Amino acid sequence: MPKAKKKLTTAQKRARKKSKVERQKKYMWVLMNGKQVRVKRPPMIEGIDADEYIQQNADPIWLHQNEMWEYIQTDEELFEFKTVSVTKSGDYYQVVFHDGLDTEDEPYFMIQTQFEFPDGGICHFESHNEHLIEHCKAKSVSLSTNTLRLTYGEEQRPEQGGSTMRSRSRRLRNHRNSPPRNSSAAIY
Repeated sequence: MPKAKKKLTTAQKRARKKSKVERQKKYMWVLMNGKQVRVKRPPMIEGIDADEYIQQNADPIWLHQNEMWEYIQTDEELFEFKTVSVTKSGDYYQVVFHDGLDTEDEPYFMIQTQFEFPDGGICHFESHNEHLIEHCKAKSVSLSTNTLRLTYGEEQRPEQGGSTMRSRSRRLRNHRNSPPRNSSAAIY
């Protein structure tokens, strides 16, 4: 003989509904290996995922103190190139990072310098991005097997009643002799 179902009282119905709502806030359903599984929801701050909230609101010092360096924003720019060409003509030298220069709007980055006349080490930096074009000294240069990192130029950035000088930083990578997954060059 089947068991008769007991009807729930209104207080019991409210308690069940309340616990269901709390459970839905605490857990979520995801698919794992073709099956639905209940897992805890990621922590939220003001309705935003905790990692996203930290990225939006944390200052660089706090991020550094908590070893979250990947979230620190920099002024570096990234461009990827397949080819590096070096040209010498007398005392004039030129290095061009590019993908083939087949079209007029092809991305490139070029460094030119000369040793014929004393000019204090001034170089000409040119790129498809006009804000990267500059005629000045390189502030710092770091060269490794696949990477050339440059810091050069000065850029005016006004801040509340004054102005500050900031240099531009670029990183160039040539992955010619690297594993196939890194088969390009990059500029920051």
